[in-house]
Amino acid sequence: MITAEKNWLHCHRAHTLESISQLCDIIDLDKVIVISGYGEVGPWGSSHVWWEMEAKGYLTLKGCIETAWMMGYIKPFDSHLKEGTLHMGWVDMKTGDPVNDKDICGKYKKAILSHAGIWIFGELILVPALSCLMLSIRA
Repeated sequence: MITAEKNWLHCHRAHTLESISQLCDIIDLDKVIVISGYGEVGPWGSSHVWWEMEAKGYLTLKGCIETAWMMGYIKPFDSHLKEGTLHMGWVDMKTGDPVNDKDICGKYKKAILSHAGIWIFGELILVPALSCLMLSIRA
């Protein structure tokens, strides 16, 4: 039970399983939102890439691969390609062509950098990497 006392909220702890029963019918569990997991998303995507950009000031190959994957430029693939050859690795999302790990920075880095980070225009701050996320949350 939560009570307001001297402008502070106090939560009384249940010391036994029987004392938990007093919590029944306090809230309608059909209207409770439960968050079962969480993640960190920032102006550079994941916390790994964000730290990489803050610590080093540039994207490494690992950062490019992770960000290209998160932004939908590449996807992991483990099957036969259009021409029938077996491929295990990354493929371009638009063309379906295989992309070697070492070529990902050269192919996608410019697009990644132009759509990520924090942009400041006077008092307006934009985080372009989150714009697609916000649309997907609202949908």
